[in-house]
Amino acid sequence: MASLNNLRFNGKNIIGKQGVQGIAGRTGIQGTSGISTGGFVVNTVSSPYTLTTSDIGELIIINAGVSTVGINTVTVPANTFRLGDVFLITNITAPQQRVLAGIGVTFYNASTGTATTATSFAIRQNGLATLFCLNSNEFSYAGVTTT
Repeated sequence: MASLNNLRFNGKNIIGKQGVQGIAGRTGIQGTSGISTGGFVVNTVSSPYTLTTSDIGELIIINAGVSTVGINTVTVPANTFRLGDVFLITNITAPQQRVLAGIGVTFYNASTGTATTATSFAIRQNGLATLFCLNSNEFSYAGVTTT
């Protein structure tokens, strides 16, 4: 039979003595590592590149290292991403560089809300674009861009 000596009443509840702490649970799986920029993993590309699911939430830096417009493109493939997937893409090279829509992919300019007739948009030098997946084949973009 339990002893009542260790119980006390605080005006609302009867409180007992604290029990023994249980065994600690398992440690979770370690996440992926990368270069941290205070919240973003950085992926620097210096040749034509196609986004993958491992790029979701990352900062993609285009560093073409040449002075040819559009020489270093980033392609967005169809049927790969889901609603809410986000990418930050910046161009640190002198000429503007292009983000291309894969076959079946549509880009929407976030400032107008309308689909672009072009199958790509350009990011100016030191510009930054945010690419947001609306569904597997539709993306909205905003930032320092041109069509």
